[in-house]
Order: sequence, then structure tokens, then C-alpha cells
Amino acid sequence: DFAAPGRCVAERLLTADEGPLAVVAATRVTMPYGNTRLGAELLMGLRGESRPALGSLFADAKSRSLDASNPAELRGLDQLAGLLGADIEMLGAERQEHATAYHLLGDPLLTLGRTTALEVKATDRLANDTPIEVHGVAPFAGRLRVEIAKSASRGGGDLPLVVERDINAGEAFHIAQAAPEGWRSGSRRLRIGVEGPRGLAVGVATVTRGAVKVAADGSSAGQQKNFTTTDTKNTTSHRTGQQ
Repeated sequence: DFAAPGRCVAERLLTADEGPLAVVAATRVTMPYGNTRLGAELLMGLRGESRPALGSLFADAKSRSLDASNPAELRGLDQLAGLLGADIEMLGAERQEHATAYHLLGDPLLTLGRTTALEVKATDRLANDTPIEVHGVAPFAGRLRVEIAKSASRGGGDLPLVVERDINAGEAFHIAQAAPEGWRSGSRRLRIGVEGPRGLAVGVATVTRGAVKVAADGSSAGQQKNFTTTDTKNTTSHRTGQQ
């Protein structure tokens, strides 16, 4: 904030040891709608085929944020702002205010790398004693990292890593690793990434752990057995029992 004494937060971040290479920050108090619209335009600018310079990306995002929310991905923002109490007629003025309030601190010629999609396959359903299995091919050399995202509804951070190791370009990987003790049941997302000098490749897979208990044919009452029936379209779990 230009009106506040001392160095601003963005400047302190930029000059801090191991701080960011560049900072986009506002000189005044900002509002949720204006922030979201400008941030969305920045992200959409990264979806092109080229690797834009940071200054061009930022300038283009500010220019587009002044227009009405015509892209399909952004139309819901105006409606949501209205539902939350914003004056729809004033949204254009808010976009204008935020476009002039935000500035770039850093080298505008800094080129931004792109994240590459990493195609992976993983076993989608695990019994309690079945290891996690992930297959894929590294698009370039770097560090392979596989981790499990913990359910957000249960709080806490990520569960321990499944694996982390070096990998060569074009190398096929097959990870078979026991699931962490903290994950006994439910669905989790596997995040698989390869990071190297050529950039970052990321893939995601959803895995469910914990088989359904069923009674086996010919077993005594109360005896149970796990099984899953899979076809090309659906995976169906069954439960049967003896009275």
C-alpha cells in the first residue's frame, strides 16, 4: 500500500533470501471478485502453446479483465458475485479498479515454464493387503515423485510419499509400494510428478482402498470373503451373507 509506511510486503518478499523471482501485488485493498477475475485471466493466459514472458502475460491479463466475462469459464463469476451481494452494474468498475491497482515487481522478460501432462495408470481399487501400483513413462529426465493427497474433510497435510527417485528420459516406471498405515479406507488422489531441467510433468489418479466384506459360498455362518467384479465399463462390489 503506497499510503502505508515502510517497505511493502511484495518488496520484502522479492528481496528475501530464497524468495520469489517476481511478485504480482496490489497497491490498495482488493475485493474477492476483482481478484478472482484477474487471477483467472492470468491462468487462462498460461493455457496457450507458447511460453509467454511474465510482463506480456500480466499486461494481457489486465487488459482482458476489463472486458465483460465472455469466456464460458468466466461467466459464472459475475453471477456468483451477484448472489453474494455485489452490484452487477458496478462489476465493470471493480475490474477497472483492480486492473490499475495490481503491479508486477520483477523482471518482465522472465519466461514461464509450462507443466506437461503425465499419462499414468494406477490400480483403481485396493484391498487392505494390496500394494499401490502406478505405471507411466517419464517425458524427460528428472526426479520422480509419487505422493498421496489426504482427504481434505479429515484435515491434516499429505500422507507420506509413496516413492521419490531419479528417472531418465523415456524411462518406463512401475511402482508397487505398500500403502501408508494412515490410509486404511476411502478414496485418495495419487499425485505423480517428474521435475527436471526441462520442466514439470504431472499426472493424477484416484485410488480407493478397503475391500467390501462378503460371505463365501459354502462357508460357515459369519465367515466372510472379499471379491470385486470388474468389466470394461463398471467396477461393482458385492456383499452376500448367510442367515
